[in-house]
Amino acid sequence: MLAIVMIGRPMSAGPLRVLDLDGRLVDSLAPAPGVRATVFVFITTDCPIANRYAPEVQRLTAIFASQGVRFWL
Repeated sequence: MLAIVMIGRPMSAGPLRVLDLDGRLVDSLAPAPGVRATVFVFITTDCPIANRYAPEVQRLTAIFASQGVRFWL
């Protein structure tokens, strides 16, 4: 898995609207109370290696949620 970390001054991004699993339009970069960072994880559901990594992503989501980090799959 490739991880890119940007260190330095915070940068703002424009809207990134996506459909969630229920078909609702969501602005995944919109400011939210308590959110300090947003992590996007890009995987394919037909890859057995990516599927085996899913529990680790869930674990990281649980660990970093209290620190204001939001994960999007």
